[in-house]
Amino acid sequence: MKIQKHFVAYVDILGFTNYVKENLPTPERPLDLLQQFIGIAKEMNVSNNLNITAFSDNIVISMLAEEPIPQLSYDLKYWDFISYMNTVQACIITVINKLPIRGAITFGDLYHDKSEVLFGKAFVEAHDLEQLHAYYPRIVVNPKFLDPNTYLAATKVFAHSGLAKNLPVFNFEQLKRQYPVAHDYDGVLYCNYLSSLYFPVRHEWAGNSLSVLKDHKNFVERWLLVTNETNDMSMLRKYTWMKSYHNWFCGPFEEFHKYIIQDR
Repeated sequence: MKIQKHFVAYVDILGFTNYVKENLPTPERPLDLLQQFIGIAKEMNVSNNLNITAFSDNIVISMLAEEPIPQLSYDLKYWDFISYMNTVQACIITVINKLPIRGAITFGDLYHDKSEVLFGKAFVEAHDLEQLHAYYPRIVVNPKFLDPNTYLAATKVFAHSGLAKNLPVFNFEQLKRQYPVAHDYDGVLYCNYLSSLYFPVRHEWAGNSLSVLKDHKNFVERWLLVTNETNDMSMLRKYTWMKSYHNWFCGPFEEFHKYIIQDR
């Protein structure tokens, strides 16, 4: 057994316990839902470099962080891992269209092999982060290596340095939405999963971005209606957070304004 540095995501399915209770006569339905969630995670693992373990409604996904070559750090791999989790989270909401996920991502020592043995400090840390900060349907991120404020500050310096010609006009509010992580109102860094709709290399939105935003809007509105009708204040706060996040993401883009969730 060899414990090595990994990027680790620990997530659970929000509302899964109630879903199980609602389907006691047909226990296959919750099992099928869990398998769909795992299927999304595996389908998005195109480079086959991740280990995925599920127990009950908890899912642990890890990626080995091989030693970086000189002059490079772990930040690019951390970015890749978070971008992967953003895509998984967005697909779970808009494709499966049942329940959202929440959780935490960190980096550290872990043993996680193909036989699904799971052990290490990073797993404990990710679990504790999830318990402390993932009350809402968000995946919180240990801020090692990633700071959107530093990224934006560096971009501003570059934009005004005169070192490059024909630069685009930077809208920094839009840039915040295109970055894979964001700071929440309580200062917590979390996965900006709708940023997975943007391709930074090509500087363009995915062709299905409008339909995904529409599906996301419908998902949040449906759950807000359900929680209002059931007077479940705990769940209402969670889906109100999703509404705020959705509107925050759409706000700076005129083409997305028609998908903003209005107050009722």
